[in-house]
Amino acid sequence: MTLQGKTIICLLDDEFEDLELWYPVYRVREEGAAVLFAGPEKNRTHIGKYGVPAKADLSFDEVDSSQV
Repeated sequence: MTLQGKTIICLLDDEFEDLELWYPVYRVREEGAAVLFAGPEKNRTHIGKYGVPAKADLSFDEVDSSQV
């Protein structure tokens, strides 16, 4: 399966479970998808339970499912 040309949005907030976020991100990137992170506030860095950071590319308000 290839995800070339697709965009995946991952939702995050403070104290996310690191592996539950990053493992799928790496797998879909391997298949060619672009990954964007959405959080409560755009450009805010969130820290996972084990200290791994992730920065929100979009705010939740910016996510529009009609654009897919």
